[in-house]
Amino acid sequence: MRIVVIGPTYPFRGGIAHYTTLLVQHLRLRHSVRFISYLKQYPKWLYPGNTAMDPSPSDTALRVDCDRILTPMSFLSWWRTFRIIKREAPDLLILQWWTPFWSPMLFFLTRMIRRYTKTRILFLCHHIISPD
Repeated sequence: MRIVVIGPTYPFRGGIAHYTTLLVQHLRLRHSVRFISYLKQYPKWLYPGNTAMDPSPSDTALRVDCDRILTPMSFLSWWRTFRIIKREAPDLLILQWWTPFWSPMLFFLTRMIRRYTKTRILFLCHHIISPD
């Protein structure tokens, strides 16, 4: 099966980044997987004085090959991601969801994918109710 996964990975910190990395590693054992991740995860105004980067030494971090192209506030990166997915023509698109912040980007991608491809879409929802 051809699969595209969109979600965070190292150098971003947190359980969702680790989960997504492990998911991609395991899916690649049996499937053809393209992993698209974030170039930038959040704008500075959303997390002033805090960082979304993993402080772990890079040699101990979970790593996986990916295309770092998505930026939450960049429609151009959304469009580029859609074009990659359309060109790849995967059987399945797996999207990570954990906060409403990503809704505009995910809405755009799912709408375009549903309209212009036959790719099935699967959301993995990590925080149905915000922990904050």
